[in-house]
Amino acid sequence: MTSRTDLIRRIYGFDWATVGSRRKGFAELRDVVALDFESRLSQELGDRVLSGVEGLEMFVEALQQDFSEFHYDADDFLEVGDDGVLVLGRIFAKARATGMPLYGEFGHIWTVRDGLAARVQAHRDQDEARKVAGA
Repeated sequence: MTSRTDLIRRIYGFDWATVGSRRKGFAELRDVVALDFESRLSQELGDRVLSGVEGLEMFVEALQQDFSEFHYDADDFLEVGDDGVLVLGRIFAKARATGMPLYGEFGHIWTVRDGLAARVQAHRDQDEARKVAGA
């Protein structure tokens, strides 16, 4: 049986601004998420909920307009509570127009239900993500 951490680890390591890597990433995502999967974006991105892989895919495709690279480098995976995984790491992006690299931290709180990812909640502040996750 796959652990929660192993399941969620499969979602990281893709360049979401590059078409080929993004396609591989979404193919992997479809294999590990529930049919009613939802993503809650961080406050900086509007604090809104995207429904299903399709909602997330439309949002991520827009990244290609502004960024030539965009990926999440996950450093830590921590199982929290009965069904959660907290992922902490760094965002790396490169602006398409200027080539300027951009860096930031992130905290993603995943909820796993019946062996599939059912929800992810994004935070740009790792301490906030830890607090919300109860870690």
